[in-house]
Amino acid sequence: MSPLVKLEAITKVYWMGEVEVQALRGVSLELSRGEMVAIMGASGSGKSTTLNVIGTLDRPTAGRYLLDDEPVEELDEFELARLRNRKIGFVFQSFNLLPRDSALANVELPMVYAGVRPAERRERAARALARVGLADRSHHLPNQLSGGQQQRVAIARAIVNEPPLLLADEPTGALDSATTQQVMELFCALHAQGMTVIVVTHDPSIAAYATRVVTFRDGAIVEDTGPRGRRVDVPASSVPGPASSIPGGPS
Repeated sequence: MSPLVKLEAITKVYWMGEVEVQALRGVSLELSRGEMVAIMGASGSGKSTTLNVIGTLDRPTAGRYLLDDEPVEELDEFELARLRNRKIGFVFQSFNLLPRDSALANVELPMVYAGVRPAERRERAARALARVGLADRSHHLPNQLSGGQQQRVAIARAIVNEPPLLLADEPTGALDSATTQQVMELFCALHAQGMTVIVVTHDPSIAAYATRVVTFRDGAIVEDTGPRGRRVDVPASSVPGPASSIPGGPS
């Protein structure tokens, strides 16, 4: 079976004034369907940039990316938006909920863009909220929910279209330890149900939930435990020297 995500020699260059920042330096990575992967690294290592490329939020400067066998670099912005809506769910550290809309309405949002009829939207949104344990909070506004509950609403929104790929960027960064455990156990449950989950984190305790850990440094992969948690050595010759870095630059 072909990989769900295939990156081939991906580079990403940013310009900050006259300074070139090489955020990714020839990254090649294959992720199979049904994996739960943690992408680790310090600030500026390239982990979030990689997630943005996988999520089609950012185009690589060079290289090839196939998502579910579809060559992403050939798509225009409209086609990318449709691809994201069908195949990718996003969860971020900041919950990004609409403050004046109920939990149910927030979860309905991706289906509005997909043109789903209102009655079906409500039914599917209610099922997604039940799936994350919030069936009794569907009509609450975000400010009436705890941080953990808001993140679960965000997860329900991310999975309501049943995407094969769920991307989470530091999803527990704003949560306490007990709530962090609840959210990570929810990700594990989604993974057990067959969803491919990729979590970006700098925290080894979060990475420990994954079945595979890919570690970045200076825009390159320096360690990969492999799809079953078995360490795969990355040849030293494939790891470039330190990239240019600017405080507050891409991560």
